[in-house]
Amino acid sequence: EEEEEEEEEEEEETSDFESRGDKGTPSETADEGVRESHQKRQGKGDKKKSNRGRKRRGSVRKSRERPCDFIVLVVHGIATTEENLSGHTKSLQSAVKQTLDRWFWTEQIELHYDTIYWKNLLQPWQKAMQEKIMIDTMRGTRVTIQKSVGDLLYYMTPAVGDQIMRYTAQVFNQKVRSLRSHSSGKFRKSKIVVVAHSLGGAI
Repeated sequence: EEEEEEEEEEEEETSDFESRGDKGTPSETADEGVRESHQKRQGKGDKKKSNRGRKRRGSVRKSRERPCDFIVLVVHGIATTEENLSGHTKSLQSAVKQTLDRWFWTEQIELHYDTIYWKNLLQPWQKAMQEKIMIDTMRGTRVTIQKSVGDLLYYMTPAVGDQIMRYTAQVFNQKVRSLRSHSSGKFRKSKIVVVAHSLGGAI
């Protein structure tokens, strides 16, 4: 269609030159015709570009965030701090990504990771115990043992173990409800995956 329009414009220019007759020299009339033709083409080109720009901008506005397929909640084991829990979760993300890239490269799987940190319930008790009965010799080793084996002993105490489980369930449900009601709507139909390590699996 553009080629046909150009041919028509060239024919109009030729008829223009012929109709002008003695008005000005041939070179002047030819120059004027070329300028008019160029202005017409430029105007049409600008119009097409602006229309393309509107289409692109419209498509960007209509694009939506991709839905999340799985919400992955990580429950830690004994002797875990918030700092190393963050590092462990990143390692898990990296390992899962490598697995997906190697074995499931044809699948487009969207994952969201979050953590459930239950150890903060025990920290006040463990700190009080350290200050009350801890022997000064080999203090670093004793603290390490208490933070690991102590987690298990506290969990095995019925009152504390029940409290840990109730707290974990509460945080679990809060996180899922928060994601389900996210403004983007991307977590509305996500499946829930729980990855639990060591004592976290028992909880």
